[in-house]
Amino acid sequence: WEEGCAKAVMDEFGWGPEFFKVNKELLELYSNATDDKDVVRVQNLWLERAESEAVARKKGAGAGNRGAYLVLDGDGGVAGDFPPSDDEYYSEE
Repeated sequence: WEEGCAKAVMDEFGWGPEFFKVNKELLELYSNATDDKDVVRVQNLWLERAESEAVARKKGAGAGNRGAYLVLDGDGGVAGDFPPSDDEYYSEE
């Protein structure tokens, strides 16, 4: 991936720099993929790991523990908070 071009595009969004911070590991894995099958393999491994981590966080979350931003519920839906956005598009006003 052309990091400079991608960053130039993402700089147009208030959350653009955070996108790269949050997704750094996954973007590096994708950039090292050798072909489309490798991309799918990386994707599936990443999703399996993310799901396992979400289940572990959910099991470990007590009533007052709101540390995780994203937790999957039993139906595969989202049951958690997302980090706040400073992007005007997503403003709650």
